[in-house]
Amino acid sequence: MIRNVFIDLDDTLWDTFANNRRSLEMLYKEYHWSEYVPTFDQFFEVYYPNNELLWDDYRNDRITKEQLSYLRFARPFQYFSMPIAEESIATLNRHFLDLSQHQTSLVDGAEELLQELKAKGYRVMIITNGFEEIQFNKMKNSGIDQYIDQLFVSEKIGSHKPNIGFFHFALTGSNSRRVETVVIGDSLEADIKGADNARLHSIWFNPQGKSLTIPITFSPPLVVHSLKEVPKSIEQINY
Repeated sequence: MIRNVFIDLDDTLWDTFANNRRSLEMLYKEYHWSEYVPTFDQFFEVYYPNNELLWDDYRNDRITKEQLSYLRFARPFQYFSMPIAEESIATLNRHFLDLSQHQTSLVDGAEELLQELKAKGYRVMIITNGFEEIQFNKMKNSGIDQYIDQLFVSEKIGSHKPNIGFFHFALTGSNSRRVETVVIGDSLEADIKGADNARLHSIWFNPQGKSLTIPITFSPPLVVHSLKEVPKSIEQINY
């Protein structure tokens, strides 16, 4: 019987793509980047895939948080030949993080899902690879902190999803039994593979209809295309 829900924050509940895009566009206008890049869309088309690759490197311990924070701006600036002092990138990154944590867009159905989970008596824990200093503020500012029992951040734990150590820490820290816990997230590599590593049931939030491209050795994830499907999927695990 599932009693504990371990759920990812970024792009599962909090709309990271929309919120970060909005924050970057604010920077684009404030710092007059149009002098070097004619449109914000052009800048974002370079920034976004670079940032995704860097997060994959960070998740797999190939780069540090500091390197990610630096390179996500340094690379597009270099691509567009935009002049900026190296020390100014750290200031720019802090400004970006401050803006992003105050954005409040949620994935469609996120708050309704959390309300239903709490009404049904589930304990809800956030599991995230995001930066410790802003994850709680993102939840608080978007109004979903009231539904969360605990927050587990990889930076504080010292281990990232999908490492088994992250999930063992979350299980122990929340006093959760493995057989009573389900992992929900949008990332195959971080959430679903991590659940498989820890031998936990999982629900893959897959709104884009991607293919399952990783080997699963424990239990194939249930797949949902919208968050409103999650409660029934949990019930399916229970049976």
